[in-house]
This record gives sequence, structure tokens and C-alpha cells, in this order.
Amino acid sequence: MKSKTSFFNKMIFRKDITRFWPLWAMQLAIGVLALIAPMMSELSYQRSIQAGKASEMSFLVTLIQNSCLSPYTMGVSILVAVCVFMYLTKERDAYTIHAFPFTRTTLFVSHYLAGLAILLVPPVVVELLLALVARLQGLNVLLVVMIYLLEWAIQIIFFYSLACVVVMLTGNPFMSLLIYFVLNFLTAGVRLLYSSLAELFVYGNQGSDAFWYLDGKAVKILTPVYNFFLNNNDSIAAYRILEDATRVLNYKEMIQNVGAMAYYILPAVLFFAVALVLYRVRKLEAAGDMIAFNWGRPVFRVVFVFCASLLFALGVYYLSFSNTISNYAYGRIFKIILGLVAFGTVFFYLLSNMILDKTFFIWKRTSYWRMALFTVLMVLGVVGVRNGQMGAAIPDRDEITGVAVRIQFGDEDYVYQKAVLTLTDTKGIDEIYKQNKAILKYGRNLDVDGYDNSDLMDTVEITYHTKGEDTKNYRCEYPVQSGNTIVSNLEKYLKSRDDVCEMIYGDAYKQYVQSEMYVDEQYEDPEETDAYAAEKNWDEESEQAGSHNYWSWDQSNKKQQKIRNALYEAVCRDIEAGRCDVLHMKPVNCFYVGVVKKDSDDLSPAVQITEKCTETLKVLEKLGCVKYYDGQWEMSSGILGEQGKNE
Repeated sequence: MKSKTSFFNKMIFRKDITRFWPLWAMQLAIGVLALIAPMMSELSYQRSIQAGKASEMSFLVTLIQNSCLSPYTMGVSILVAVCVFMYLTKERDAYTIHAFPFTRTTLFVSHYLAGLAILLVPPVVVELLLALVARLQGLNVLLVVMIYLLEWAIQIIFFYSLACVVVMLTGNPFMSLLIYFVLNFLTAGVRLLYSSLAELFVYGNQGSDAFWYLDGKAVKILTPVYNFFLNNNDSIAAYRILEDATRVLNYKEMIQNVGAMAYYILPAVLFFAVALVLYRVRKLEAAGDMIAFNWGRPVFRVVFVFCASLLFALGVYYLSFSNTISNYAYGRIFKIILGLVAFGTVFFYLLSNMILDKTFFIWKRTSYWRMALFTVLMVLGVVGVRNGQMGAAIPDRDEITGVAVRIQFGDEDYVYQKAVLTLTDTKGIDEIYKQNKAILKYGRNLDVDGYDNSDLMDTVEITYHTKGEDTKNYRCEYPVQSGNTIVSNLEKYLKSRDDVCEMIYGDAYKQYVQSEMYVDEQYEDPEETDAYAAEKNWDEESEQAGSHNYWSWDQSNKKQQKIRNALYEAVCRDIEAGRCDVLHMKPVNCFYVGVVKKDSDDLSPAVQITEKCTETLKVLEKLGCVKYYDGQWEMSSGILGEQGKNE
């Protein structure tokens, strides 16, 4: 007769607690070795160098915060769940346990609480021991320990409840481990597989930050082990300073740090309820089965085949094709990936049936029309990724507030990054967006022979700025064959605009946006260094490129204000007159003039100054950087606009 007195049985609880004492011992040993021993060693060292109490407290706060290590909690949770419910994996044990006069609810709750106690008690013992040792050293961290024990408890309840759900779904301990770890990393893993494949054959995806697999709030929330890990690694100051200059322990920020993860209690409660329901409806004869419920078989098959086929395609490509195919052969790479995904889908579909049925002889049981349908869907999915229907590399036009463009020409030899041209007007954004669509169509089937053709390629960089609170920039790099019409059209449009200064320095460029001006004198020598050196009677070989002089004028020096403004105005006049080619950088003797905008530390974007930039050169001549003589501008390293050093 079944018991009606309670949802909890002390005998079952006590039996689990004593039976699985090695789990207690393991966790306690890990805690002592990983926390107590390092703490004592570090405190002893800090005392020896007289680091002071503040340094010791900072170390202890960081140690206690990092002790809530989510990967460890995740791993030990599934281990405990598998152990306390191990009887569900053996048919004889399952029938024996359920023959006792207890309801299934009583059995589940008793085993669940026993496992939870096994997980919660060792951290409490270790952390309190840490606080005791610290107190003996004259440091009171008891409240800090209590705060982070709360986060450790949140982690344990969440991961253990999820582990119990997984154990209820399977009848095999190894399958429980596999499914559990896959679930914990599923979102990030799928994002990683997708982004890694997309970088191979999606044109323009190579420079996009939008596909970084751990980016995004949703990915972090759905990958709790990573989210907990990031939260525990947030730097928290041990002390905060009050208005009266008094230093107190920073409990407020610690509590906020722990509270940021409190919402995981809600899914933990849901997991507990789901695990209880699954336990109540689970059939005893499912013990030993890979999946305990019939409806779980297709779910396992879909997830397994989807992830395994993409991983297979990625691995085979890198092992067998990556060293023989150009990175710019997008069309050819796409066809290879498509074939590998199709083959992998068929192979892993059959393999999933073998795993589920625990036999190699699945030929008569396999539904071949379902396998064919799944293969077609996988192929269409890859095509959708390539064509932009899934995970497009550029946002919708309505979301765009600005666009920045830079063309890196493959035959250029430049030292600095060229200035980025930013367009914010509707007409300009529409034009770049239209040309971007044409570039995508061009690159979809781009197939450049050879392995390394980087010197034959131009690169168009387009960055979109989007609106909304969660503003995100989408940066794409499009390799294009030099001389292609795609680049020519973009170049012609940018040169046709009369607001180049605004595109480089912003709308307020006339208001002296610069906080610093810098000039770098560069010389460029021909590649035939030996022959050129002999012709000029140089004793040593010439260098291909180098810098002789560097000048900088910053806003902190008021005496330099007039210099900066004059130079800035001259550069703008040359740009407006078309004498500065902001889209190209020629491998000649030249100056690079750059502007550091206010509230910026970026020294890279620069404008190349050649012999045509007369307004800028007049200012540089007054500064002694260059001299006009006999119809030529002479630099310290040679003739401006030519190649080669002065003799």
C-alpha cells in the first residue's frame, strides 16, 4: 500500500546521503585544494611583503567571488543527478525501488533533495572554513562569504534541476551526460557552427562582428554557464569611499552582482516541476533506453543530425580543402559545403537511428522519406544563409542611420589606415545600400583561382550604424578583384560628392574638431633595392619604406593652437579642391596628415599629402617640414611624390 503521509521520506534521503559519501569527499577535497590552500599561501606572501589589510581584503573578495565557478557547478550537478537516479537506468533496480510503498512524488522529492544536499553542504562548509581561517588572520569576510554562497546556491539549484530533467528523459547515464552538456552549450554552439561556416562562403561575412558566436544578450542568457562565468569575473572593488572619506566594504555592489543572476531561480523551479511530471509519467520499462519517451526520439534526432552535420562539413572542409582552395572562391566553397552538409545529414541521420535503437541493423526501421525531407531542409537552410534570407550580413534599410565606407586597394602600399567616409544623408545611404546589394550579388559566385590572391584583391569595407537603444554596428568586408566595375562605381560616386570633408571629419568639421594634429614623413623606395642603390651609388641597400620625421601638435599647448588650426584648414581646402585623393594611397615619398578628433584616441585614419596638395604644403613649409626648390618639394628623405632617398 502506498504511503499517504508525506511527499518526503527520511529513509530514502538518509540512504542517498550515506551511500554517495564519495561525492561529499570529492567536493570537500576540491574546495580545500582550490580555495583554502591558495588563500593561506597568498595571505602568507602578502604578510611577508607587508602589502596591507586593503590588499589582503581585495584578494579575499576576488577569491570568494571567483569560487562560484559555473563550469565546475555545471559538471558536478549532472554527476550527482545521475548518481541519485541511477536506478532508473537498470530495469531490475527500477522495479525494486518502485515496489516500495511510496508514491512516485515521494520518491522523486526525496532523491531530489538528497542530491541537492550533497551539492549545497560542501560549498557551505568550505566557504565557512575560508571565513574562519581569514578571521584567524584578522580579516572578517563572513558577510562576503554569505553573499556569494547565495549565488553559488542559485547556480546549484539551476544546474541540478536542469540535470534532473535530462536524467528523466533518458535511461542511459552516458546519454544523460551527452544531452546535458549539449543543452548547456546548444545556443552558443549553434551560433559558433553557423558563424564558422558562414565565414567560409557568405560573401562579406569575414569582417562582420554580427556573427561572433558569444555576442548578444540572448546567447548569454541561453548559455547560463557562460553568463554566470562572466558575472563572476566582473571586477568589484573591495572597498567603497563614503562622502566623509570613510572606507567601507563594498557590500552593495556585491549584492547587486549576485542579484543580477537571481532570475535563473524561475527556470530552476520550472525545471523541477517538469522533472517531477516526467518522473510520474515515465514507464519503468524505459530503463536502459537511450531516450525514455517516444516523443523525445525525433527531438534528439533533429538536434543531433543538425549539429553533427554542420560540424562534419566544417571539419572535413578545413582538413581536406582549405589548403587547396582560395579564400575568395566563394562559389566553389559554397558548393563543397553544400555537398558535405547533404552527405553529413544522411550519414548522421542513419547514425542517430543506430544510437537510439542500439543496433547497426536499422535499415528496415528507417523512414527514408523523413531522411530525404530533413536533407532537403538542411540544404535549403544553407542556401538561405548564403542568399541572406537567414542571418543576413546587412540590416534592413529602415534600421540604418548612417553608413561608413573605405576602399583598400590591392595594389597600394600604405602605412596608415585611410580615412573612413561616413554618409548620414538619406540619398547617400540609399546609394551605398543599393551598391552594397550589387556587391553581394557579384560576390555570391566569386571564384578566384589559386590559394593566395590577396595582392590581386581590393577590399570594400562598409559599416552600418543602426538606430534603437541597442545600437549595433554591422561591419562587412567585401574582397573584390582589382579593376572591377563594382569598385569603380563606388569610387565614382564617392568622388562625385561635394562633402568629402564632412564625410571624413563629421558635420562639424569647420568648427575645428581636432584635438591633435600629426604629420608623419614617409619615404618609399622601389622594390628593386639592389639595382636602385647601385644606380644612386648608395653603400647600403635601400629600405622599401620608412619614416624619417614625426610631428604632433595637441590642444594642451595653447601656443600650438594656431599651428593646428592652420594645418587643419589647409588640409580641408586641399580635400575640397580635389587635390587630396582620399580613396587612394600611392607608394611614393609623402606626408601623412592625421586628425585626432575630440574625445577620441584614434591615430590611424590619415590623409596622404603629395605634391598636388599645395595648400597643406605651404603650411608644412612654414613649419620646416618641406622646402620648395627648383619646381620641386624637397623632404628630408627625398623628393615629394617620387620614390627614393636623397643622395
